[in-house]
Amino acid sequence: MDPAVNRIEVQNVAAQRVERLQSLSFTAIAALPERQDEIERARGREIAVATYLDRLPDDRIRVVVQAYFHRLLGVGTMALKGFFIAPDNTRTPVPEKLMWEFV
Repeated sequence: MDPAVNRIEVQNVAAQRVERLQSLSFTAIAALPERQDEIERARGREIAVATYLDRLPDDRIRVVVQAYFHRLLGVGTMALKGFFIAPDNTRTPVPEKLMWEFV
């Protein structure tokens, strides 16, 4: 049995974190740090999770979650999920091309 974490498990970690963040209000999200690093576990293996908040000129906040499972020599599996939240609590997905800077 290979103890390595697969791509779907890494994607699920990112998706679950985004889901939890989307349940928060704009005010609660605005109070979070610009970057937060944590470790989650899947099948006993560590997945690094970084949450980024980027305050935009139009007062929205871009929230991006990066989940990364390190395999060997810098090679690993990464997943990115994100959303924009506006002061009126409207949420919209972050297009993939606007998350590339977090790779």
